[in-house]
Amino acid sequence: RPTGEPNTAINYFLTGEADLIMDKGMVPTSLTATLKQQPWFHTGPFLGSYFTRFNVTRPPFDNAKVRQAFTLAIDRRRITEKITQLGEVAAWSLTPPGAGALAYEPPPGLGFDPKRARALLAEAGFPAGKGLPRIEYLYFPKTVETNIAVELQSMWKEHLGVSVQLVKQEWKIYLASMKALDYQMCRSSWVGDYNDPSTFLEMFTSASGNNRTGWKSSAYDSFMLAAAAEADPGRRNAIFSAAEELLISTDAVILPIYYYVGVQFYHADRLAG
Repeated sequence: RPTGEPNTAINYFLTGEADLIMDKGMVPTSLTATLKQQPWFHTGPFLGSYFTRFNVTRPPFDNAKVRQAFTLAIDRRRITEKITQLGEVAAWSLTPPGAGALAYEPPPGLGFDPKRARALLAEAGFPAGKGLPRIEYLYFPKTVETNIAVELQSMWKEHLGVSVQLVKQEWKIYLASMKALDYQMCRSSWVGDYNDPSTFLEMFTSASGNNRTGWKSSAYDSFMLAAAAEADPGRRNAIFSAAEELLISTDAVILPIYYYVGVQFYHADRLAG
């Protein structure tokens, strides 16, 4: 039963027209607290991350200090506790912890530190946001996406004094804009194709069609080539960690926000195994 509407999906399930829902996007935000109390509501770990991309080719995000400042100004828990409410874990990295055969542990990333964020913005030449060009955040029209966008906008204003304009585009146009680097910041996510850090980290190599940030780093590319040639799982994870540190902290190409959880609706007395 195909549908893109959460309320329609819930009605299918409640009336017995559907036995199973396996899409985390099919949970109506306004009903999350109530649905979580139901015996047929189930959640579990999910190999996916929600994050923001910076377009490093367009000012002011061609400056790593500005990207770091915008990252440090975000309290991820405000989003997971106030908006998504499904038990998501605040993310400080792109790769979810525990990925791969040897349970990869990503580097700690940039935490929530408004004071340091303001200092970095000033060092970049924009004290209290003064002198910044118009800044836009791109997302697509869905209730939870709108709520997250508004919360990010609020935190950038609160902690940096920066007014960010929200730009909403339909799904296909949004994807085209991201691919063409026709944005400054944009909503992004990635779900692993297989259980390994490489399915996340290879995305940001210079030649990757999924990079979509304009960022190219020979050092990062070298890390990823070295990891591909490394047979020892421990050393391989260490190489991945060095690469991810460059991506999320040193160059701050993306702003990790939270790790997904999987959501399924089903009656355990009817479906098992």
